[in-house]
Amino acid sequence: MGQAGRVLSDHARVIVVLVVLLICAACSSSGDGGSAEPAPDAEDAPALEADTSPTTAATSTTEAVASAAEEPTSEAPGPDSGDISYLFDQNEVRTYDITVSEENLATIDANPAAEEWVEAALEFEGDKFGPIGLRYKGSIGAWLNCLEGTQNADFDNPLAFFNPSGAKVCPKLSMKLKINWEDSKDEMYGVRTIQLHSMNNDPSQLRERLGYWLFNEAGAPAPRAVHARVNINGEYAGLFLLVEQLDGRFTRDRFDDGKGNLFKQIWPVSSGGQPQPEDALVAALRTNEDEASVELMSEFSAELAAASPEEAVEVVERWIDIDELIANQVVDRLIRHDDGPSNWRCFGGDGNCMLNNFYWYMDPTNRTAHLIAWDLDVTLDSIEHPLVQVNSAWGEIRNDCESFDIGIGFVRQRSATCDPLFGALLTHSDRYQAKLDELASGPYSAEAVEERLATWSAQIEDATAEAHEAFGDEALSVEEWRSATETLLDIIDEARTEVVAAAENLPG
Repeated sequence: MGQAGRVLSDHARVIVVLVVLLICAACSSSGDGGSAEPAPDAEDAPALEADTSPTTAATSTTEAVASAAEEPTSEAPGPDSGDISYLFDQNEVRTYDITVSEENLATIDANPAAEEWVEAALEFEGDKFGPIGLRYKGSIGAWLNCLEGTQNADFDNPLAFFNPSGAKVCPKLSMKLKINWEDSKDEMYGVRTIQLHSMNNDPSQLRERLGYWLFNEAGAPAPRAVHARVNINGEYAGLFLLVEQLDGRFTRDRFDDGKGNLFKQIWPVSSGGQPQPEDALVAALRTNEDEASVELMSEFSAELAAASPEEAVEVVERWIDIDELIANQVVDRLIRHDDGPSNWRCFGGDGNCMLNNFYWYMDPTNRTAHLIAWDLDVTLDSIEHPLVQVNSAWGEIRNDCESFDIGIGFVRQRSATCDPLFGALLTHSDRYQAKLDELASGPYSAEAVEERLATWSAQIEDATAEAHEAFGDEALSVEEWRSATETLLDIIDEARTEVVAAAENLPG
């Protein structure tokens, strides 16, 4: 099957989302796909329920590519600095050389969905690290058409999605490298975990990187991301996206007091309006698990749940950096992060809604809560389907805050603005408009985006061509990649136009 065939069809993608939602609706805590990895490194967990109770990007951008290749966008520390910024230097595509025994490689290739750890070694920029841990990573969608047991998954064989299995058949799969495999304190450039995303479902190979870049550019906390080449046992494995791990090292780097609690996928107030119980907060912890003290988040949750709509404004202003959260929301909409915290999907009633792909950090000194963007692999997609599409504009309330039909009988959607936290932001619609104007006319203008994608395209063209030469039709051709990048530019223009138009109807 060629690369174009491996990229999910609309038909198959819908099935994947249906299955993921069914599984998530039954979850009460996060895990890591059966992995034995400690909780701080568990990014691949199913969602918690909210209530828990090309040469160029395209021929038209040739000049921009040439210009971008000549002028670096920023200056990064040298390799001797040991600084994490070296890994995420936006001007370079660096190479990661993984060595793993044939026996260990055969073990994980035989059943990637088991996410089994094996011992390996890593060489980077002449430095050797190891032994390290190596495993494949992903959720259900990551395995589709890339494992033998998922190649025939369709409406007639839906169980293939529930239990992905079988040997690896794609040239590359997302991987995780555990630098502190033997010693919990071992680090590489200040990190203990390396995440390499395959981008198998993104023929442009640009969407996820662009999303993370824009969150950071706007002043909203998010991981950094950059492209990377990977060799395994001396042979080219393909182009990947290196995505920064969300853990204690991330929080210490980003926040005034970074020693507080990081939570994955648990909203401060349930969709039924209740504060989150302590056991659910503890289960969502991704730092300080041994201490398991969630007092600060419990306090925030209780205050917000007990507040009237008018009081919620004061609660949110006291606990939240409004400009930071507004920036998050503007970017969330501009990149169509429709599988994120803006999409409240409801199962069996408005009090049983779930939402995906976000973290919260609680700064213990400033007593502030920070929403962190996560898992952007399906942003800026061309798929139009109710399950993966937010059906309310930012600030819009539909059906008097009751859930509404989205064309899928067992799933309904509820406007995010009906949540007390998001609802309180409506009093700051002027800030939303100002941030939207700033981004839409600045770093996310058509000209700026085209130039940025041209810059990154110039960086990854050779690696893309190299993969096609190595794997033939199993990998993207340069022509397929260029076409997908051109399509991505069209999607971005469409999304920007929609968000700017919707903002004209905001109150005030």
